[in-house]
Order: sequence, then structure tokens, then C-alpha cells
Amino acid sequence: MILEDLISKRRTVARVPVVEELAPADSYDLVIVAMRREQIADVLPILEAEDRVGTVLFLQNHAGGSGQLVSAVRRDRLLLGFPGASGSREEGVVKYLLISQQPTMLGEIEGPPTSRVQQIAEMLREAGFRVTISENT
Repeated sequence: MILEDLISKRRTVARVPVVEELAPADSYDLVIVAMRREQIADVLPILEAEDRVGTVLFLQNHAGGSGQLVSAVRRDRLLLGFPGASGSREEGVVKYLLISQQPTMLGEIEGPPTSRVQQIAEMLREAGFRVTISENT
């Protein structure tokens, strides 16, 4: 995957295992869904049918609520977040902008942060993201 910082125009190559679809035999500890809100309806039936995913983290604007997400992936598997980055994919290059004023926000659908939220936050920090954990997602 080729990444380009929109400010510096610096390009890097990241070797990240990414799948285009979830196959019935696949099993994952974590699926991160980072897409625009209007695209979620296309993804929910796929995630709803997949029971071999431990945690599903949605990184998006949740202003309209998360009932649709809970119905599709179950409350116990759902984590919510808001990305501290924006970007697009153009001709095979992911062009991104880290938003210095907005760290990536993570949290449980209800209640205090659990160890899984802490672990995912640490993973994102190690990848270079600023992360804040919320008790009110």
C-alpha cells in the first residue's frame, strides 16, 4: 500500500495485510471499518453474516446514533471511534492528512473502557496515531 502525506507529499510503502472481503472460513480478532457513513449500509450485511470476527471497530461519524451497528454486529463485538485522520484513495495511492487538533477517539458502546479498547489504542499509537479513549461514545 502506498501512502502519501497530503502536507509533505512524502510517500511511504506500508506492508499491511488487508482483505477485500470476508470469506466464510476467515477468522479475525479485529475488523476495522473506516469509511464514510453513507457507505456503511453496504458493509453491515457482510458483517452481520460473519460470526468469526471478535471485535468490529467502526471509525466514522456516529451523529445519527449506533442502533444500526448494534443490530448488525451485536453490542458485545462493537467498538466505536472517530478517526483523527482523513483521506482518499486515488489510483492505488492512499492520500491522508493527520488532523493535529483531533486525536483518534475510541470507546465502548456503553460503559468504561475495557482491556480490548486499551489494546487497540496502544496498537494505533504504535502506528503513529494520537489516540484518546472516551467513556462516552
